[in-house]
Amino acid sequence: MNKELKEVLHWKTLVPIILFSVLVVLGYKYMMLPSNGHLYVPGDVALASAEVENIEKEANLYSVSVTMIPVQSRWDYFSNMRKYASSYYAFVPNEESKDGTLSYLEKSLAGSETELKKLTALEIYLTDTFGEEKAAELLDRYDLSLESTGGSDGLVTAALFKALGDGSKSIFSDKKVAVTGSLAEDGSVLPVGSTALKALAAEREGMDIFAVPSANYDEVFSVYEEGDLPFELIAVDHVEDVLEVLE
Repeated sequence: MNKELKEVLHWKTLVPIILFSVLVVLGYKYMMLPSNGHLYVPGDVALASAEVENIEKEANLYSVSVTMIPVQSRWDYFSNMRKYASSYYAFVPNEESKDGTLSYLEKSLAGSETELKKLTALEIYLTDTFGEEKAAELLDRYDLSLESTGGSDGLVTAALFKALGDGSKSIFSDKKVAVTGSLAEDGSVLPVGSTALKALAAEREGMDIFAVPSANYDEVFSVYEEGDLPFELIAVDHVEDVLEVLE
């Protein structure tokens, strides 16, 4: 048997083995993909003043969200990963329940509880700051029919109402300020989730400043530094810190 024929037979033997090995590896990797959870990617920014009635013009404060994508199978995960391959993302398994997933009712109740806590903290903060009458006047302008980003827009909402109550014009400056953070009843800032993803959303939407809870600063800074993001990153501990940023 000549040398050329031996080489042909050699490759004819090796090619199926190589292809089979590749398929085995790909199959193993596919089986290791997560399922039954949610994929989180950078979302959008929204004008905080869109939730307030009778405001003279758009304020420069923005809430920031993440996009949550349900993942019910490995294929869901794989197809979405292809779509968002160039983006920073996070996968969170569903919380445990009897069947391993949260029901629609459980999710709705959890969301309602978060929204109630936010509104309660906002009412107490504004009442302590301005008194019952003025706080009630401010809250009457809050349009609750619009979709909220959950508890993480509590800080930006409080900052907006505090500025309106003070008659401050700083919220109408040219700075585009994105804010994320949950609100405590005394006006202090509580940490929130997915702040790194929100930083990328703030960058994409051209924000000049991104204010985050001090407790989340390190998480955001790693993405901020690695991506050389163009906005100014600021850590805040209280509603007043946000208003100082605007001045």
